[in-house]
Amino acid sequence: MKKIFILILVAFTLTSSTYFTPPESYDIKEFYKAQSLDSGILAIDSYGEAVEVQKLLFPTNLEIGEYEISISKSGDNLYKVESTNFYIKTLFCLELAFYEDVILIVESNNSYFKGKIIFSY
Repeated sequence: MKKIFILILVAFTLTSSTYFTPPESYDIKEFYKAQSLDSGILAIDSYGEAVEVQKLLFPTNLEIGEYEISISKSGDNLYKVESTNFYIKTLFCLELAFYEDVILIVESNNSYFKGKIIFSY
């Protein structure tokens, strides 16, 4: 009887995991506030090439808490918070977001990890 119970429990565990995918969460490295620039401003990139700069991103602090926001991917591990001038730098996040609703958890402004961003499915 004990073996049958264990088999049923294992079968239930294996089948139930295929129907529920937990939300993906990623660590946040930094928060930025963008400042738009006039056209014609140039900068030198890491390859020594002159490139036109549209915005400067400055590190900023956010109030600790939990927020429901909409984000879009701007670059590698960089997401724009829609309808604001804020950006979020993540670690190892490969989500291709376009106006995607997520949960932002701001845990700190002084540590290496500032919080988490949770993509719900």
